[in-house]
Amino acid sequence: MNLITKYIFNQLLSGVLIVTAVLTGVAWLTQIIRLLKYILERGLSVGSFLTFTSFLLPQLINIVLPIALFAVILFVYNRMVMDKELVVMHVSGASRWQLAKPAFILTGCLMVFSYFSSLYLEPTAAVKFKTFQWRIANDLSYLMLKEDKFNEVMPNLTIYVEKSTQNTLHNVIMFDNRQENNQYTIMAKKGMLIKTQNGISVALVSGSLQEKSKETNKYTFGYFDDYTIDLGLQAKKENREKRPKEVGLLKLLNPSELGVNEKEYSRFKIEAHRRLIFPLNSLIFTLIALLGIFNGSFTGRRKGNNLMIATGGFIAIEGLTLFLFSFFEKNIAMIGGLYMIYAVLIAIGFFALLYQPPKKRKAKKIKK
Repeated sequence: MNLITKYIFNQLLSGVLIVTAVLTGVAWLTQIIRLLKYILERGLSVGSFLTFTSFLLPQLINIVLPIALFAVILFVYNRMVMDKELVVMHVSGASRWQLAKPAFILTGCLMVFSYFSSLYLEPTAAVKFKTFQWRIANDLSYLMLKEDKFNEVMPNLTIYVEKSTQNTLHNVIMFDNRQENNQYTIMAKKGMLIKTQNGISVALVSGSLQEKSKETNKYTFGYFDDYTIDLGLQAKKENREKRPKEVGLLKLLNPSELGVNEKEYSRFKIEAHRRLIFPLNSLIFTLIALLGIFNGSFTGRRKGNNLMIATGGFIAIEGLTLFLFSFFEKNIAMIGGLYMIYAVLIAIGFFALLYQPPKKRKAKKIKK
């Protein structure tokens, strides 16, 4: 790597890392806000919540990375044009390809990372995210009851707990108004959340029960040593159906092995092709950005128009990508056309960037 290549590459790399970190952080914060209900409703600890939401990062980075690459290439090269650095490099003998080479080296590295992330990190993280989410919704250890507060577990069922340790509850008060004819007030020194065939229940120890008849308004009192109450929270089956983002590439390419129906078949197939094609967006965006810089001279004249055209091209490709994936999901038998479109776009981009028409020679006037 010569001095010019190294100089430009270092600026591009640092810029991509910074922009990717900022954009990923913003996207991550939006997801954190959306998932805050797990802290507010389930009492999830901050550490567990951050671990839970961190499983979204591979997918967010894959989305943000091509955008960051396009923006940084456009910014760095345009700044070098404005500072006349590219002019000096070009005059000193550096060709258009030599000046664009650092961007392609960085793009190649990021594409390798994108493929690794799409094929391994993203599905692995998706499995962990969905598993964690299922446990929060259904596992007893995540059925958090706030201490020293009245918790409305469900309509007409309120539980007060002075202290809770994992599944063990201390000094419990329950108000159960789910019955049509009777309402119950139950107090116990200790209780424990248990999972039964009917769902989630509370096993209470050493307590008292007060029953009130809604028809006669009479009360009945009693004491118990052991008493079990069904909370009416049905425990879901631990075996859940995996979504396309959680499945490996080989199984996505052969969804019939997963036993999916015809409606889900195209969703699994298009997810496989998305993982294979989406990293190529980085190369296409790089070509668009470089065309915006190298189209014309290095003097900076009319660069504003070129940058606007490049930005418009970037937006158009983003929209085209969404349309193509939506179209081929409904027409999965024609998926080969998606690869042809990407191949044509890349070929046109390289041709437009590297092709330089021969200079016209001026005819000399012959003196008579």
